[in-house]
Amino acid sequence: MNLSEIKSYQQSLKKIWSADQLPGMKDPNYRYSSLKKVDLNRENESLESEVELSSIYLKQDNEESWLGIHSDSQSPLILNKSESIWVGTWKQAFEQDLLTSQFKFEIPELLNDDPIVQKIVSDVENPLVILVKKNKEVNLPLRMVSEWGSESSLFMRRIFLVLEEGASLDFIEENVGEGKRAPLDLSLLQIYVGKSARLNGFSIQNFGLSVEGYHRTLICADADSFVSWTPISLGGEKVQSRLETHCLGKGAEVVIDGAARGYQKQHLDFWVTAHHTVPETRSSMNYATVMADQGRSVFNGNMIISREGVRTEAYQKNRNMLLSPHATIDTLPKLEIGTDEVQCAHGASIAPVDPSQLFYLQSRGIPKELAEAMVVDGFTESVVSRIPIESVKERINESLSEKSTLSSTMKNLFSRGDF
Repeated sequence: MNLSEIKSYQQSLKKIWSADQLPGMKDPNYRYSSLKKVDLNRENESLESEVELSSIYLKQDNEESWLGIHSDSQSPLILNKSESIWVGTWKQAFEQDLLTSQFKFEIPELLNDDPIVQKIVSDVENPLVILVKKNKEVNLPLRMVSEWGSESSLFMRRIFLVLEEGASLDFIEENVGEGKRAPLDLSLLQIYVGKSARLNGFSIQNFGLSVEGYHRTLICADADSFVSWTPISLGGEKVQSRLETHCLGKGAEVVIDGAARGYQKQHLDFWVTAHHTVPETRSSMNYATVMADQGRSVFNGNMIISREGVRTEAYQKNRNMLLSPHATIDTLPKLEIGTDEVQCAHGASIAPVDPSQLFYLQSRGIPKELAEAMVVDGFTESVVSRIPIESVKERINESLSEKSTLSSTMKNLFSRGDF
């Protein structure tokens, strides 16, 4: 697809949908996060029709390499080039003949019916491309920071992350910032992991409580590749995250370990699907969520195994902890299996803090407030502890500490023995 064909394609997308046709609560995928009141037609102040080289930057120090993207200006400047990583825009990749089928501009098939994806693809004319070259191992973690500016009301971005055959990368996507004027954040991250490549990835969402976000991630894993992807969701007023994984070749394995903490009136909605369409692939999906105050979380997990997906191993677990009787958790784990020759399991649990754990800690002289925080932090510690950059891990732990205390109502229920 050449550049003129892309413009025609984007114009055709703009005609497909309108705000009046956005899905509402009758659509099972948007039952808890209706788009009916979302203003997707607002002006995108962060998006320019022609992206020039100015404010995406690749930097390196002793602990990490990192990219920065700011909502008030979306154009890339590469400050430090690497022999292992190529970073640039889609048009630059096109001009340098780097494009393969993994950089296909059109909407991916698995996301074809998603109005958020349609909006992003139709409006973002020059996506960012991150390419790890064949058989290259990147020694330092690559951290990509997308930060809200003070003037933007809509922040859209589309990013390709491609690991060529045999490549290896530790990658952290971090979304931060407060935003103003009821900010709306839309993102599409398309990840392709080539044959025998390895990706250890983290997606950290820690927006201010005024931000509403709709995030889409597609991970495609080729033969004998390994992907570990860890989404951590902490901020935002209302955030829906859709994650689709697809094992494309024999021997591919995708491991998803997610964690979320919500409080006040936060609404966190996770829509996660693993696709197995070839023989002998593996996936696991493990989410741990803690909700306090009047927060609400939704886990909509599905593992889909086609008739061709024989000898698939797929496991799914969703663990939830309630810190307040006013918090709400909805968990909907599912399996769709089209063949008998598989090993699959799924399960979900919702429970308050175990009072026996609190009693054990207090009996050893630990103050009650600290014991509560230790139990809650321990629920998601196995996920957070895997972050490979200490400074990022420390920031996440600071954010978590604000959400670790039981509500006063829950404390009273514990003291009366009602739980």
